[in-house]
Amino acid sequence: MKTLLWYSGGKDSLAVLLMNRKLWESDDFTVAWVDTGNQFEEVYEHMERVKLYVKNFKTLKSNTIDWQLRHGRPVDLVPTSFDKTGKYIYGGGHYSPYVSRWECCKANIWNPMAEFMNVFKPEVIIRGDRREERAEGIKEANGMKLRLPIFDWSQKAVYSYIVAEAPKYGFLQPRHALEEGSSLDCMSCTAYNCEHKCRMEYLKQFHPGLYEANRKFFERYREDVFHDLKELL
Repeated sequence: MKTLLWYSGGKDSLAVLLMNRKLWESDDFTVAWVDTGNQFEEVYEHMERVKLYVKNFKTLKSNTIDWQLRHGRPVDLVPTSFDKTGKYIYGGGHYSPYVSRWECCKANIWNPMAEFMNVFKPEVIIRGDRREERAEGIKEANGMKLRLPIFDWSQKAVYSYIVAEAPKYGFLQPRHALEEGSSLDCMSCTAYNCEHKCRMEYLKQFHPGLYEANRKFFERYREDVFHDLKELL
């Protein structure tokens, strides 16, 4: 069956990739990843390594830097006085307008993948979703069946599995030890801080310049959030 594995390079999708290693050389098996244009160097290195083993590896493209310059920085809580409309009406704010994290991910990751699937038309889509992190959702649509092979796995079980299997192919990296957000997402991402609490510690250790830039951003962002909260309370 024509199968597509939706790949991010985080530990969950890595576990699913390893589980399907017998299909790596199959003409009917494709791994697709969205390069948003400002991924971390270690993620690019990881993808190049995966390409050595997977016969059909598809890199999709988007441009988060350009998108964020036009629409705003993704955040977990949007202070509407400082979103694009709010800045037009009130002015102010320390940075480009803020946007919901969902808008940025939809434009730069989910939409490119959806567009590819509409053209590629896989019969089976494999993803590394887990019950601890999201709802199961629909299992079949438009003739495509969704398979979630690690949906009931714990974070600990996933990590134990990849630690045992990934080094055989040189896939394992320090970021995979992160409890959340091990795909790292975009370097310019300033969202998902509730779920990915360990991201800043990782940046501090491996990317100190980016850590400092983010720290300053969050200081100013909190000021803008508190500004709107004061108006409400």
